[in-house]
Amino acid sequence: MHPFIVVDLNCLRKTDVIASTAEYCRQQNLSIMLPDGSAQELSKCLRQQVSPLKTWKGSLLEIAKCSDVVVVGRRLSAMLEEESRTGIPCAQIYDDKGTLLFRNHLQKLANGDDSLLQDLIDVDIQQKMPGSLQAWSDHEVQKQIVEKLKHDLSSSLSSNEIKALRQDIVDGIVNWFSSLAGYQYVFEFTKLATNDPTLAAQLTVQPSVSAGFASAFAALALYWLGVGGFESLHPQDLTNDVYDIEYSVLASLSHSLISVDKRQKKINKAIRGGIDARLLWESLVATTKQSTQ
Repeated sequence: MHPFIVVDLNCLRKTDVIASTAEYCRQQNLSIMLPDGSAQELSKCLRQQVSPLKTWKGSLLEIAKCSDVVVVGRRLSAMLEEESRTGIPCAQIYDDKGTLLFRNHLQKLANGDDSLLQDLIDVDIQQKMPGSLQAWSDHEVQKQIVEKLKHDLSSSLSSNEIKALRQDIVDGIVNWFSSLAGYQYVFEFTKLATNDPTLAAQLTVQPSVSAGFASAFAALALYWLGVGGFESLHPQDLTNDVYDIEYSVLASLSHSLISVDKRQKKINKAIRGGIDARLLWESLVATTKQSTQ
C-alpha cells in the first residue's frame, strides 16, 4: 500500500481533523493526499456565485499549516492509461511536480500571502472551472450510467446475494467481489481498457488503479441495490458519489481515507476487501499450480 492518507474535501475546514492527521503522518512517515479532482469539486463555487479565491482560501487555510506532509494525487485518467498500456500497477500515484507547486502555494498562504493562489486562479483555474462545473453538473447522465450498471448487476445476482447485501452492505459487496462473478466483472471491465486479456488479468489480481476503478463503480451500484431508494435519489446527490470515486480508488491503494461521508467510507472499505479477495485468488492459483507440478 502507498504511504498516504487520502483526505476528502469535506474535512479540509476541520481544524482538529487536519491537525491530528498531520501529526499522525509525521509520526508514521505518511503524507496527506489530495486527489487531483479536488479542484473540480471546488468549481461548484461558480454555481453559488461565490468568489473562487474566497472558496479556495477557506478550504486550504488549515492544510496550509502542514504543507510539508501534503501531496497531490496523479490524474486518474493518466494512471489508467499507463496501466492499460503496460499491464503493471502504477508504482507512483502522486504527482511530484504538482506536489512541489502546491506546497509552494500552501506555504505562501500560511504566511498570509494569497497572491500566488490568486494568480493560479486568474491564469489557470478560471479557464478550467466553467468546464469542470459543466462536467460536474451533468447529473442525469451520471445517474443513467450507475442505473444501467445497477440493472446489469442485479440480473446476475442470486436472491441470496441480494439478501446478503441488504443485511450487511459492506460484507455483501466484499463477498460478491470474492466470488467468481466479482472477479470476472473486474477482469472484463479492465480488459475493455487494455484490449489484452493477459494485461487485464495482471491488473485484476494486483492492487491497481484499473481494478480499483472498476471495483468502485460496481461497489456504488451494489450499494444502491442493497440499501434501496435509488429511484428517488436526486441526480445531484449521485453525481457527488461518482466524483468521489477518485477518493475511493486512491484510498483503496493507500493507508486510509478520512471523510465525513459514511457512504463513501463503506464503499472504500468494500473496495479494499475486494483487493484482498483477488490477492487471495492469486495466491490460491499459484499454490494449485505448484502442487500439480
